[in-house]
Amino acid sequence: MKDFAGPGPVPPAPSGAPLPVVFTGTARAYFRIWLVNLLLSLATIGIWSAWAKVRRRRYFLGNTQVGGATFEYLATGLTLLKGRLIVVAALALYAGLQVLEPRVSWLLGLGYVVVLPWLIVRSLAFNARNTQWCAVRFGFRARWRDGFVAAIVMPFLALISLGLLLPVSTRRTATFWVNGHRLGTAAFSSAPSLAPLYRALGLALAVFMGLAALAGGAVWGGVLALSLAPGEAGLALNTLPLVGLLVIFPAFLFAGAFYRARLRNAVLGGMTLEGGHRFRSTLSAPRFAWIVLSNMVVTVLSLGLAHPWAAIRLWRYQCACLTVIPAGPLDAFIEARQAEGNVIASEFSDLEGFEVGL
Repeated sequence: MKDFAGPGPVPPAPSGAPLPVVFTGTARAYFRIWLVNLLLSLATIGIWSAWAKVRRRRYFLGNTQVGGATFEYLATGLTLLKGRLIVVAALALYAGLQVLEPRVSWLLGLGYVVVLPWLIVRSLAFNARNTQWCAVRFGFRARWRDGFVAAIVMPFLALISLGLLLPVSTRRTATFWVNGHRLGTAAFSSAPSLAPLYRALGLALAVFMGLAALAGGAVWGGVLALSLAPGEAGLALNTLPLVGLLVIFPAFLFAGAFYRARLRNAVLGGMTLEGGHRFRSTLSAPRFAWIVLSNMVVTVLSLGLAHPWAAIRLWRYQCACLTVIPAGPLDAFIEARQAEGNVIASEFSDLEGFEVGL
């Protein structure tokens, strides 16, 4: 079954002009893939979800172009299924040990902290190795220590600092992801400044408080009016928790997406690829946040049926705001990366085992 209708990979135009990232997929085409994936996953008690993930990634990457060349995802559903079975077995063992021997819960938690960074690094390496552009595979190289700092240490510091170290944490996590990736043997790198991230955090907090105040005032006014009606005071009090959720969650989601847009612009806008190739990210934080929030509302109201439209809408906007700025003609760069293929293939042979992400 063909999962996407985009053009196959062709060499990009040999030009140093900026190359926009173009997405050619449609919600209608992806809806068919999503619906078949959903029905087969339900019919197979989740087993098909591994193949569903492969089909989804092939559709999105196969319809994403840079310079006329599309991306390819090479992993198979069987490979992903093996990884999921291993993770499920580990979780079952963890749950069983907690029931049979609760006293070792702290030891299991310590084991989780130790193993999680390794799982993250391995999963990123697997997905990178199974993605290619112009017949050149991506790669990912990072040490366990890098994953431990990015996934465990920095989020913990952000938490205990009550968010004051959030920009430091998110920058460390983002640069761990970017700086570990390769295109062939050419390394990506990014070192964004903290100043724009702290400004983004301040703006996100202001947006959150402003939205919460506006929405809270309107909703609480309705509750107050209801409480003044004869015999309705009890109903008004019972709605208070729901009112709080309806006010806080959308405002938090919008502010979080606002910050993510600014973070993405800072990290990808400062990203380079070995050889002097640069990138530009121009997401509008308010528009990105609105897309995220409205996608959630429409998906919930449609009981999930609008999910394909929402996913396509978000991916298309992110692609439209990303541009590759080559240092010069790409022909020589691509030919050099393709020639490296046989040299680096053996280096990644141990990464062909499984993908651990659920």
